[in-house]
Amino acid sequence: MEAIIHSIQHFMHGMIEISALLLEAVGVLIILGTAVRTAICAVKHNGKVGLMLGKGISLALEYLLASEVLHTLVAKDTSSLLLVGMTMVLRAAMTVLIHWETSNEEKHSHEKAE
Repeated sequence: MEAIIHSIQHFMHGMIEISALLLEAVGVLIILGTAVRTAICAVKHNGKVGLMLGKGISLALEYLLASEVLHTLVAKDTSSLLLVGMTMVLRAAMTVLIHWETSNEEKHSHEKAE
């Protein structure tokens, strides 16, 4: 019975690690795609580049934060959990800050348009 439990734990640990890695990859791809798209818009001088970049980074940070949540499930000791927790706090703070900044920029651009 103990061998079955150990096998299930090993399988779940592997699934969590793969899932976290996939979420991180999606976050990186979103950042890269957003950077390319906003660079093209900046060269063409069209669109709100800062707003587009902020929204893309905010979305990517949400994927990266989801990855960190999964990492908390497999943290082996207190120091690992503390490191993951601090990373989560930093990413969550960046997400909130970028969301606040893009919201203010959208509001400001709407006021300018009127």
